[in-house]
Amino acid sequence: KNQAILRIDSRGLDRAEGFKLGQQTVEAANRAVQLLTRYFTAYARDYRDPVPELEFKSGKVVIHPDLSAEFKGELVIVDFKTSKSPDLRSYDFGGQVDLYAFVLVERKNPVGLVVYDIISDEGLFRHIRKPRLEQGKRLYEAIEKLDDISIKDLVAEAHPAWDCPRCVWFIPC
Repeated sequence: KNQAILRIDSRGLDRAEGFKLGQQTVEAANRAVQLLTRYFTAYARDYRDPVPELEFKSGKVVIHPDLSAEFKGELVIVDFKTSKSPDLRSYDFGGQVDLYAFVLVERKNPVGLVVYDIISDEGLFRHIRKPRLEQGKRLYEAIEKLDDISIKDLVAEAHPAWDCPRCVWFIPC
């Protein structure tokens, strides 16, 4: 049985708010485990030789694609999301999978497709497309230009209050 240890930064919250935040975080973690269990038992069977969470480094960039696999004869990078109500528009503009694809292509791994598998209570919503390597390259170059102080500042200011206006299930994005 898997157990997650969750640490919550509750500075600035009163006791009731801290309790509610902890309760919401546990509910979100339990829901994510349920959805991902269903994903791996039902939907990930579409992939051949799936490998989860490999780490690749290139300069200052470190990536952890959720899943690398063969799909319809091509190497794919799969990013899975859990969502209460899936909306593909909110996932596909950021360039996360394009950065992954760029790093892997630079390492001589020909990524043919990128896939978003959005897992919800309604089922699986799969968005498949060719990687946008130019967008991945722009993100890669932007990260490479950051100095160590800038990176620390970005991480420290990501979500200092653990709030997210986009979703109710995952408190810390």
